[in-house]
Amino acid sequence: MAPKAVVLGFALLYLVAWALTGAERSLATILGGLLGGQFMLHALFAAAAPTVTTVRHTGGHALHQVVATSDVVPGASGATFGAGVVMLVAHVTAALGAAWWLRKGEQAVWTLARRVAVLAAYPLRALRTLVALLGAAPACCPAPVGRLRTNGLIRPASVALRGSVTRRGPPFGSTTFAWR
Repeated sequence: MAPKAVVLGFALLYLVAWALTGAERSLATILGGLLGGQFMLHALFAAAAPTVTTVRHTGGHALHQVVATSDVVPGASGATFGAGVVMLVAHVTAALGAAWWLRKGEQAVWTLARRVAVLAAYPLRALRTLVALLGAAPACCPAPVGRLRTNGLIRPASVALRGSVTRRGPPFGSTTFAWR
C-alpha cells in the first residue's frame, strides 16, 4: 500500500468528519458515514495497491512480476465469491457495532454538554437577579437612554405599525352580535 494513499485516505476522512461536527448525529448518519468511509478507503487502497501476477517460464520456475495497476481480475488473488460475501458481512457487522458504540458515546457527550451549559447559566441568572434587586444596571449592558435612533431603514420594535388595530372584539357598530 502506498503511503500517499494512506495520507489521502486520512485527509478525506478527516474533512468529512470535520464537516459533520457541531451537532448531535443519529445512528443512521453515523452508520452511513462509517460504511461510506470503509468503501472509500477500500476503493482507494485497492487502486493504490500493486497487483502481483505469476508468470511461469518453460523451465518450471515461477517469476513474480509486480504490475502497478488498479485492474481487479476476479480470482487472481485466489479469492472466491464466498470470501467476498464473508468480507462484506464482516465489514457491515463491524460498522454496525462501531456505529452503535459511537452513537452511545455521542449521546453521553451531548448530554454532558447540555448539563454543563445549564449549570454554567445558574451563576449568570443569580448575578442578573442580584443586579435587578439592587436596581443598578450592569456595566456590560448600559440602560437605554431616550429613543432609539435609526437611519430610517429599520424601525425600532417598540414603534407600533401604522395599520395595526389594538382594540379587541367585533368592530364598533357591527350588527353581527347585536341583540334583537
